[in-house]
Amino acid sequence: LCWFLSFFFGLGKQPTTTMLSTTEWSEGFWLIFLSLSLFTVYISFGYLQESVIREPGFSFMEFMTLWQNFCYFFFGLVEYLFCGNGYFELKKHLQQPQQAMNLFFLECKRYSVVGVLCTLTIVLSNFSFRFISFPVQQLFKSCKLLPVMIARIVYLGETSYELSDYIACFSLMSGLALFTMADRVGEASMQFIGLVTIVAALIFDGISGSYQEKVLHPSYVETWTDGEDDEKKTEFTKKNHLQRKLLIFAYGFATIFTLVIVGMANELEGFMVYQAAHPAIHVKLFLMGFNSYIGVRLVIELVQRFDSGVATTVTTLRKFTTVLLSYFFFPRPVTWLHIVGGSMVLGGFFVFNSRIFQKK
Repeated sequence: LCWFLSFFFGLGKQPTTTMLSTTEWSEGFWLIFLSLSLFTVYISFGYLQESVIREPGFSFMEFMTLWQNFCYFFFGLVEYLFCGNGYFELKKHLQQPQQAMNLFFLECKRYSVVGVLCTLTIVLSNFSFRFISFPVQQLFKSCKLLPVMIARIVYLGETSYELSDYIACFSLMSGLALFTMADRVGEASMQFIGLVTIVAALIFDGISGSYQEKVLHPSYVETWTDGEDDEKKTEFTKKNHLQRKLLIFAYGFATIFTLVIVGMANELEGFMVYQAAHPAIHVKLFLMGFNSYIGVRLVIELVQRFDSGVATTVTTLRKFTTVLLSYFFFPRPVTWLHIVGGSMVLGGFFVFNSRIFQKK
């Protein structure tokens, strides 16, 4: 809550700063503060998400995807307008409508691809809940670096991976196989469908991350600035401002796409009937969406203050903690395969990130 208030209400300062970024704290304190905040937010999100899908009669996974996309879009729009120079940029666009329209279509073309990829990622991820348990899904999502490595090699031409990276990938895949074997639930065919959908979600997530990296690259981005403030705006545009606009455009398109999917699946009418009989679901969904957005902004803050290796390590530990707490709050049988498989996944991540830290 303190982080939210300091970040979202850092008004009256220069567009490149907020109360959060101007506070004079040591780097070590910032790492602890942001890490604990990320743990708190996403552990709350994981608990709320699993409690929602465990509600009796709840099967509206596509609607849950629609809600997540809308929360990203809505809170991103609020942050864009009331933090930084979003309001002033919008006012400037209204004074030059033709130039603003050209820029709007350019950004729609650029970010609509991200919206499609984000939609496919979240839809398939939520759909997999029908066939696999929450810990299995979280463990697969913890192995995001596998499709990211492949996407960077194919899409961005990355050639800097070393032997330790492939060893880490082997450890991750072996750990996943053991953990999945131990957590086998339902019929084998149904379990297989769940694994296929979560793997497909990770593939689209990896492609989405590589495409976003290309979109946000300085050589790819065309900014619309003029006048004496151009130099001042450059750093801000490359860091915070473009990421906010990416959230707005990408998840705005994702909301539209998901709304079409929900309409085709005829889930909206069914959910309206369900929520009338279960009013407590409103609070859980709101807190889930709000926590998810704050978590995204915390990850971005970690990347900006430190680097992606630190952010990946923190989020990995967070996901593993979420899995452990899931077994605590929603008890399941635990076998030695769970322990060995989970340890291999965690070890693979540490091997991968240790090379990143050595390189940095």
